[in-house]
Amino acid sequence: FLGKEFFAKTVYGSLIFPGFIKVFDIIYNAFELQPIDDNLLVIIFSSLIMGFGLGLAIKNGGTTGGVDIPQNILLKFFHIPFSTSLIFIDGTVILMGFFFMPDADISLILYGALFIALSGIIIDQVVFSGFNKRAVFIISEKNEEIKKHILEDLGRGVTQIRVIGGYTNADKNKLVCVLSTFEFLKLKKIIYTYDKNAFFYAVRASEVSGEGFSYEK
Repeated sequence: FLGKEFFAKTVYGSLIFPGFIKVFDIIYNAFELQPIDDNLLVIIFSSLIMGFGLGLAIKNGGTTGGVDIPQNILLKFFHIPFSTSLIFIDGTVILMGFFFMPDADISLILYGALFIALSGIIIDQVVFSGFNKRAVFIISEKNEEIKKHILEDLGRGVTQIRVIGGYTNADKNKLVCVLSTFEFLKLKKIIYTYDKNAFFYAVRASEVSGEGFSYEK
């Protein structure tokens, strides 16, 4: 569903993840660290750490081999942000625990819900601030090459706007493209491939409608 490169990075992440668990277990025992009794502190800091780690993996096109795989599938095909899909998937697991373990402490379930919400928000912040639509503005000496890649590889429309440089008074073309977070990560690679000195910026598109977003071609 997500390509060979994603598959290879998923295998890599799946193998290295338990290795790091072992490393931190050794560190924990070597320093004889004492467990923290405050559950709220544990939830807050563990969700921050996990959200940041998963966000880095997702941002670089890989996973740890867990729930983040269906999260990427939901983002690519249904444009569902990572925070939303995490709440849906892991929230379902917590609800199952609530129904199948009726004697469980309700506070544990509430802590679990808090953990999911916080880690989901952090994942979105690391990947791209929680919104999966961005309007990208690009000014480059390689605009034609970049435009060709956007049209052919990303399958997104591009608008060209004539602009004048404020310092040089030179005529330039600015490319404007609206795309998803997943596609924006690819677009950054395309831009840097052709022009490392290209000027571009992205803004949140709070509402997007039209071909490729609200209806198919």
